[in-house]
Amino acid sequence: MEEKMKIAVLGFGRSGTTWISDIISKVSGSLVLFEPFHPSVTDKSKYYSYSNGDKNNGNMILSYLDTIINKEVQKKWLLRNHVQIKIDDVKDYFLDYIWKNCDIIGFKDIRMNFMIGLLWLYRYKIVYIIRHPYSVISSILKRENFWEFGWPKTLELFMSKRNYNGKIYDTIHENIALMWSLTQENVLPLIKALGIPLFYYEYFYAYPFEATRNLMDYLKISNNIHPAHIFTPSMTTMRTYHGIYDLNIIKDNSIFWEDILDKKMKKEIYDVVSMFDLNRYLKNIYFT
Repeated sequence: MEEKMKIAVLGFGRSGTTWISDIISKVSGSLVLFEPFHPSVTDKSKYYSYSNGDKNNGNMILSYLDTIINKEVQKKWLLRNHVQIKIDDVKDYFLDYIWKNCDIIGFKDIRMNFMIGLLWLYRYKIVYIIRHPYSVISSILKRENFWEFGWPKTLELFMSKRNYNGKIYDTIHENIALMWSLTQENVLPLIKALGIPLFYYEYFYAYPFEATRNLMDYLKISNNIHPAHIFTPSMTTMRTYHGIYDLNIIKDNSIFWEDILDKKMKKEIYDVVSMFDLNRYLKNIYFT
């Protein structure tokens, strides 16, 4: 019997994980569930979030994810990006109908980036997406109450899991840049070592059909790609839907941050990110 495919869509927050999971769901016809480690789903979210999935909690994490994939946990939050209105406004009987009739192909979560090794060993197909840090930080700054544990509590939780003893900055944008950089420093070498492809947010904007076909080829999903698979966002992606599909987006991403980041903020973010040796893992579309 062929093993059921399990997909984990990962990436730093506001990097396009919801958009990419929407595309996978629509093309495959199955559900990519929304953030199983979010506090709305599990009361152990702080324990799970940003951890490595090592010998101390790896088996517990895998067991929990099995309950998610097997529909044993049916929290509303998990279907958040599969309905076109606020999830709390959807009738329970309709959500029950979705659970009964739809297959689960995986999940997306922004708190599991350090578990790639564990998930890979457990035969998950890893989809990791990366986005320019200026865009990420700008998008987060636009969203009030983005951090589910609050700020700076999320920063403190993240840094405690990383055993980080370095400098903490005075501004939010510098500290987000630090979190982004520490994530990539940990993830990108492992992605490369395991031969997992790296997907770029900017390429999905500039070359949506080609990027989606590359993604589906990697996942071995052969369905045709309808425009609605790419261009019709879910309720959650609608909030930051730009409607920009232009080849020049690769050359100039400033549309995503020009109304948020000034010259000083960009310099401060650059100074943080440039402390980490990331360019050797990235295509030459970010800092040069």
